[in-house]
Amino acid sequence: PRSRVHSFMKPSMLTDLIQIPGAPLEVDADQDPLLRYYREHSSPQIPDDAHLTLLSRTVNAEQVEDELLLSFTHNTSCNPLLPEIPPTDRRVELVQVLVTAFQDGNIAHQRVSWDDASLLAQIGLVRT
Repeated sequence: PRSRVHSFMKPSMLTDLIQIPGAPLEVDADQDPLLRYYREHSSPQIPDDAHLTLLSRTVNAEQVEDELLLSFTHNTSCNPLLPEIPPTDRRVELVQVLVTAFQDGNIAHQRVSWDDASLLAQIGLVRT
């Protein structure tokens, strides 16, 4: 599987995920550059029925590692996940790993990884 440094979340999904006990993460989406990025670049291409389920979470002083299940119907362009692939109207369930690192109380970086072969098989572009 190949890893990508992209994200595929609505700002509401992100704010739900970053509610970590003890972390000062109450932010204004208009002022926070990360939330603004998700709103302006990722959100317009997320299917309306997209649903994110937290499967597991590991927290330490420097980072949070989440295993997530992203479910959606591929009925719109999804460039963050499927660049230049037209909608197939197929159902997708994709496990992602999201690693968010913190430095001085701020998000230092965020990485999202998933299995491209599984995604392409689910939309019918790769035979299993």
